Amino acid sequence: MARAEANLDLAKRQYYPDFVLRADYFNKAALLPEWEVGAGIRVPLYFWRKQTFGVQEAAAAVSEARASRQGASRRCSRDSSTCTRRRRAQTVS
Repeated sequence: MARAEANLDLAKRQYYPDFVLRADYFNKAALLPEWEVGAGIRVPLYFWRKQTFGVQEAAAAVSEARASRQGASRRCSRDSSTCTRRRRAQTVS
């Protein structure tokens, strides 16, 4: 379940802009070496086309993980109560 929640957090982060810093060095044999430095930002303008579906998918995975955990918990409690009843019946007999 923790993995599903972490994936949901990552999917929600896709709504935020990405910041990019870069530095390049070009060494062209006969020419002078060149340096290039840049900065940029990528803004998700059309977030409803991509990011929304990713968040919905991650939220569904969280719901699925929670339901699976609850089901396993119920099975454990049911099985343990059945085992407890059997033990009591065996001790009484």
